[in-house]
Amino acid sequence: MTEFEKVLDFQKKVLKNKIPARGIQTISEDFEKRTTTYINEECAELSAAFKAKDKAEVADALIDITYFAMGALAQMGVPFHKAFDDVHTANMAKKKGIKKERGLEADGVKPPLWKAPDLNKYFK
Repeated sequence: MTEFEKVLDFQKKVLKNKIPARGIQTISEDFEKRTTTYINEECAELSAAFKAKDKAEVADALIDITYFAMGALAQMGVPFHKAFDDVHTANMAKKKGIKKERGLEADGVKPPLWKAPDLNKYFK
């Protein structure tokens, strides 16, 4: 069972969520609120774990963020592995550099003619 299949299993068996076979056409306010609340809560836990220098809690928060994100994609009817491959392919076309907005070294920057992945195809 892949990680995404495990998240699908949780969504269906524990949360009793119906998973659409195709991409959803609208995003409800409830879905938006729940998704942002859960992920923001985990991001706060991640920050606290970094501040405490607690490696296990950092790992837990990162996995929980991933779990919530994958769950949201499942609820949206996004075929995770295909969409992930699309984003990965686009990311691999980036170059190492520094984005002015972030000022962090070892960032991936979009070179001229970089093409964003087309995830709209999963919602048609």
